[in-house]
Formats: sequence, C-alpha cells, structure tokens
Amino acid sequence: MVEEEYEEEYVEENKTVMGLLEKTMMQLKKEENPKIVYHPAPARRYNAPWKIMSDFEIPLVLICDDYDNHGAPHRAYNPDDEYDRKYYRDLFHIQNIPQDGRVIRNEYCDAFCELKLDYRNRLIYRGLTDASIGIKELPSIDVIYIDYLIGFGLNYDPSGKETAVREIIEYCKHIRDGGLILLEYWIVHDILRTNPDFKYQADGNRSRNRFGKMEIEYLGDYNLNLGDSHRDNIDVFKIHSKLKLEDQSDFLKTCFVDINWD
Repeated sequence: MVEEEYEEEYVEENKTVMGLLEKTMMQLKKEENPKIVYHPAPARRYNAPWKIMSDFEIPLVLICDDYDNHGAPHRAYNPDDEYDRKYYRDLFHIQNIPQDGRVIRNEYCDAFCELKLDYRNRLIYRGLTDASIGIKELPSIDVIYIDYLIGFGLNYDPSGKETAVREIIEYCKHIRDGGLILLEYWIVHDILRTNPDFKYQADGNRSRNRFGKMEIEYLGDYNLNLGDSHRDNIDVFKIHSKLKLEDQSDFLKTCFVDINWD
C-alpha cells in the first residue's frame, strides 16, 4: 500500500514538472520575436535544438558554430540515405547572402530555412568558427543546447573537478532572463558526479541553484524522438538572470535575409 502511494505521488510530481516545461515553452511561443537558439560545436547534431523548438512551433534563429565545418545541412543530408531522411531535415539552402561580419562571418557560413513551416525560421551554420569566439558576437540568447564541452570560459585544466558546472555557468551568462539551457544526459551526469552541492535531482524533483546574479531552475526532461536512444533524452533548465545583456532587435533583422529564388 505504501509503495502504491509512493508511485502515485511520483507520477503526479512528474506531471507537474512536465507542466512547467510545457508552460515555459508556450510562453516563449507567445513572445513577439523569433528566439535566438545557440548550439556550440554541433557537428551533425544541429537537428536536436531545432527539433524541440519546432515541436512547440516556436519561431527561431538557430546559430551553430562548428570549427570543423563538416556538419552543415547541405553537406550532412543525403536524400538517398534512408537514415539521413529520417534523422535530418531537408532544409532549403539560402545562397548568395552578403557577409556582414557577424551573422554571416565569412565564406564558410551558410543559411537555411524550412519552407514548409508557417512561422519564421532560420538556421545559420557558421563553419570554421570557434564557439568560444562566436558566442561573443551574439546578443542575449534565448536557448542554448549543450552536447559537448569545449572548455568555454575556463582558464585552467579542463579535466579538473567541477569543470562541467563551471562551463555551464559561463554559457548561462549569455542567456537572457527566462531563457533555457538544454543539456544532454552525460553532461548532467558529470555535473552531479563532480558537484555534490548541485541540488538537481534526476528523479524529477524541482530545484534551483544560485550562481551570483543567476539561478538555474530544473524544469524537467524531454524526449527529442530523433531515433538516438542514447542522446534523445535531454534535461531542460530555466535561467533566472539579473545580468544586463544586449538587445536582440538589430541582430534578428540581419538574420532574416530575402530568399533569392533565381
């Protein structure tokens, strides 16, 4: 009897957590401007943050900085490959875009959109771009997706203790108040393993962790359903920040260039 009561309480608690996540995503959708989403060092994983935003039909500009420059959609997607057709989106490659030094930095930057969507969307894939430099060219960011740690903001041995949580804090300094950071499982696992004071509980208990002028609030987990059982389940955190960040308006205007149909 006690075990059954515990199971019922656990289910109800997780419903509440998922409700918070959905409520936050719907609030992002209601806001007027497209959301700036950032994915550092994405390789071919650019589709992960795109998936969660499109699941909730949230207009977006997804910025991917990939130093190796090998995962842009027009290079990664093979229409003759059944796996690629299921795993990647067939995005329209917008060509002949003038370089502005910030959005389109150089000849290794490409822009894409999904024409089938009835809301504004852009993917800006910036090749040969170091994410630790590229992120500083952006204004305030709404959502950051992390699946690979690059030592951003760290000036000591990246293999040392507390590395993961310290790097996550550095990313959060670029996220506006009310924005999100999405973490793949292994990064959260590393944080919990090396930081026992981090009060996040993977069983669904909500928690907040304060770091200076920021708080990181756990909202819940989300399944991307992309077909990769080892990576599709991500943890979602909301950022409460008192930091002053750059206004997004001018930057967003430069992201939505006209499509050249010729």
